Amino acid sequence: MKMTRRDFLKLSSAAAAACGVTLLPAQKADAASAIQTLLEEAYLYAFPLVLVDATKTVSTNTKTASASRAPVNQFIHARKLLDASSRTVVSPNVDTIYTQAWLDVSAEPQIYVVPEADRFFNVQVLDAWTNTAAVLEAPGAYAIAYSSWEGTLPEGVRRIDIPTRTVWTIARIMLSGPDDLPNVAALQGRMQLMPLSAYPAGLAAAPEGSYSPENDFVPVQKVLAMTPQEFFDADAEQPKELSKLISDLKKLNKRQLENIADIVNDLANGNRR
Repeated sequence: MKMTRRDFLKLSSAAAAACGVTLLPAQKADAASAIQTLLEEAYLYAFPLVLVDATKTVSTNTKTASASRAPVNQFIHARKLLDASSRTVVSPNVDTIYTQAWLDVSAEPQIYVVPEADRFFNVQVLDAWTNTAAVLEAPGAYAIAYSSWEGTLPEGVRRIDIPTRTVWTIARIMLSGPDDLPNVAALQGRMQLMPLSAYPAGLAAAPEGSYSPENDFVPVQKVLAMTPQEFFDADAEQPKELSKLISDLKKLNKRQLENIADIVNDLANGNRR
């Protein structure tokens, strides 16, 4: 079942609570329009978080690292150019080799070491909203940290603050042709990723991840097929505003819920008062 405008209306009680609206029968017409608008805005507001979470779920759905997936806080080193069969991320470049990593910086920063390169090479660092927090180009060690983290970094390590605990890094490495693949692989081999507590030696062994067949899906298709309940309950890194929205729903009294239910029924049946 796909998310439709009618489905949005099933969440109208949460929207009304968030607006502080006390709905009486005479106010239904104005409230209906406001609720519908707010619901649409809430969906658009949350969409990046839910889509990123779905993409992370697929990309980390593996016990060990491979060319297409890796557990959290480990590199996904692509070994060839992506083609039309790649569905995890839309519109990949056709002259670029990618190295991705999904980071969890809730406990401590992750240290990302960018090596010297003889070609175009940078690392895009995105938060859970897909906002670019930084682009790493200069060689060196970077501490990718949750913005509220307090601690001391080793000398020479540059701090990158991220407003979310989930981080997506995408390294782009230019490829000159098939014969250039070994050179790109060598560059990938010099990249390093480790928790701050393991820097600079690194971990003795990469932690094993986990695999679940139900987490094999195309992210955007998965999100668009979600019911409203699934969408707003998605285990994404929801901001305080969305958590408050759900909390406020529980504060509605019986009369408010009945009035909102009437509005939902009216709009679902095409009736506008």
